[in-house]
Amino acid sequence: MPSRPFHVTVGTTPDNRSREGVSLARDLELAKVALLYADRATLVSPSSNMLVQMAAFAEAAVSSMSKKQRFDYMAQMAHSLPGAEGLAELGPLYHALRKKRHLSPEERRAKLQMEGVVSKAWTQMRDSMLTTLDKAGGGELLSAIDSGLLDLHPLNLTDPSTDGSSDDVVWAFADAIVGAVQDPGTYLLLDDGSGGLLRSFIREGHLGDVRGGDARGRQVTLAASLFERLPQFDLATLPEVLDIRRDLGRHVSRFRAAMAEYSEAISTASWDEEFAADAETVFIRDVAPAVRDIEDAVASTSYLRALTSRFTDRVTGLVPVLSLALTQAPALPDIVGLAAAGASALGNAYLAGQEHMDGRRSVERNKMFFYYAAGRSLG
Repeated sequence: MPSRPFHVTVGTTPDNRSREGVSLARDLELAKVALLYADRATLVSPSSNMLVQMAAFAEAAVSSMSKKQRFDYMAQMAHSLPGAEGLAELGPLYHALRKKRHLSPEERRAKLQMEGVVSKAWTQMRDSMLTTLDKAGGGELLSAIDSGLLDLHPLNLTDPSTDGSSDDVVWAFADAIVGAVQDPGTYLLLDDGSGGLLRSFIREGHLGDVRGGDARGRQVTLAASLFERLPQFDLATLPEVLDIRRDLGRHVSRFRAAMAEYSEAISTASWDEEFAADAETVFIRDVAPAVRDIEDAVASTSYLRALTSRFTDRVTGLVPVLSLALTQAPALPDIVGLAAAGASALGNAYLAGQEHMDGRRSVERNKMFFYYAAGRSLG
């Protein structure tokens, strides 16, 4: 029976520190952590959800909405859309012209002109939404969603029973985070804002026993603190991280086992502000020495290093031996001697290769090999 995919739920709150409007930087950072560590992930983010839903609506509505529906929608949004300011006042006239069976040439031109204004304003709105999404980092996010490995929690924005108000989104966000804490099938990874929200729920007694969610959260949050130390991790794109994960997938289970083991020594919850200090202790005590062991082992079991340091015979001696056998057959005793030397070199090379493979297997069995190799892949 196949095992259930390892799943992480990522919770992020809007980043109000960005000077360039909406930013998905923290969403992308934690999504990279989740997809490097887990098999699948769900992102619970009002910011990502809003941008993706708006862009999807602007694209899909071109074909799914009638001219009347688009006119009414744009009339409601006219106050904030350049070039569409007068649509609200023109609404009664436009609807009257649509109902009229026979239009005069002037009326037909007026109707077409209003529809042209709507079409132009709609295109501008769509392009603006897509530009905002792209600047915020939405392109990377969409690529991960398209891969099928990352899901975006809808946060009630697609629920017809709600109006998609900010209150609906806030409560849906809270429900998703609380649900993830209580769900044994997912591991919770939160940013500071989400962690603060969860702390307040626990403090006010809205949650019962959270020990299971806490234990799972410590594992993935510890992994996040380690990944963020890797060189160039902050510069890596989501597609690049997915490539690394595919390459190193067979080694991740040992790394997860290490996170489960190391996190048991941490007493603070992953959403507590003191967790970072405890994670630092784990890095110094457990992770850094393990990575150093791998580096030392890799340096000492290099195939070429073993071949050149332990054996003086060279495999390349076999090539002149074969050439000599074709041109100087009478010198058979000498050839036999050279061939024996070549065979010895080949045997030495084989032994060195075997030792290299044994050393490689030993290195790859180290629980921190996944972490070490991911760092090397990132540069």
